[in-house]
Amino acid sequence: MPRKTKKSLLNNLSVVFLFITALLMTTATLFFAVQLNLVKKDLKALESENQLLAADLEETQTILEEIQGKLVLAEGRASSAEAELEKAKANPKKVVYLTFDDGPSPLTPKILSTLKKYNVKATFFVVGNSYPEYLKQIADDGHTIGLHSYTHDYKKIYSSEEAYFTDLQQISNFVKETTGIDSRIIRFPGGSSNTVSRKYKKGIMTTLTNQVKQQGYVYHDWNADSGDASGKNYSPEQLLQNVKNTSSSPVINLLMHEKQATSDALSSIIEYYISKGYEFRPITLDTIPVQHTVNN
Repeated sequence: MPRKTKKSLLNNLSVVFLFITALLMTTATLFFAVQLNLVKKDLKALESENQLLAADLEETQTILEEIQGKLVLAEGRASSAEAELEKAKANPKKVVYLTFDDGPSPLTPKILSTLKKYNVKATFFVVGNSYPEYLKQIADDGHTIGLHSYTHDYKKIYSSEEAYFTDLQQISNFVKETTGIDSRIIRFPGGSSNTVSRKYKKGIMTTLTNQVKQQGYVYHDWNADSGDASGKNYSPEQLLQNVKNTSSSPVINLLMHEKQATSDALSSIIEYYISKGYEFRPITLDTIPVQHTVNN
C-alpha cells in the first residue's frame, strides 16, 4: 500500500477513535449527571422524610407527656377515691329511696305536698294514662318518674315477651308525651321475683330481666315494704310500724303505693327516717338497683 494511503487511513482511524472517545465521554458524563440528579432527588426525599419523622417524634413526645400527666392525675384521683372509700366504709351514709307504685291517682297531690313540706325527692313508678296533670306535676316537682306498666294486667303483660314490651312502650309513650321525659327506669308489676307470671308463661321473668337490660332499661325492686298492698287494710300507724320492722339496711328502697293510709302515714315515715339519720334520694340511672332473685 502506498505510504500516502496508509497515512490517510491512520488519520481517519485517529479521527474515528477520537470521535468514539468523545462519544463515550459524553455518554458517561450524561449517565453520571442523570445518576447525580437521582441521588439529589433521593437526598431531598430523605430530608423531607426526616422532617416528617422529626415532627412525628415531637408530636409523640407531646402525647407521651400528656399521657404521663393524665396518669399522674389518675393516680391522684385513685388515691383520693380510695381514701373516700375507706372513709365511707368507716362512716357509711344511710340513704332511703321512697318509691310509690300505681299512680298517678287522686292522692298524688297530697303525697307531693307532703314531700315538698320536707324537701324530699322520691320516685313514682307510674301506670296507665290517667291524671296526666298529676304526672306532669310529679316531673315539675323534680321527682323521678319510673315506668311500671300501662295496663298492670298480669295475664296480658306476662303472656309473652312481645306483650310485655308493647305494654312498656305504651306507658313510656304516655310519660314522654306528658312530661317530655324518656324514662329508662322500670319496676316490673309484682317485682322481678314474682311467681304469678308462671301461670301465663314459664321462664318469662328470666327472659325479661335480661332483655330490658339489653334495651337500656334498669329495673328496681325493693328491700323494704310498707305492706300497703297486702290487702290487710293497715292503718297509718300500722304502716309506720311495718316500715320500722321491715329493714335497717344503710340503703333502703321502700315499696309504697298511692293509697289513703300511705298518704296519711307519709309524714310519720319521713320523720322516722330523719330521726335515724337517713338521706332521701330519688332513683336515677346512677343508682345501684335493688334486684330480687328471679323465680320464673
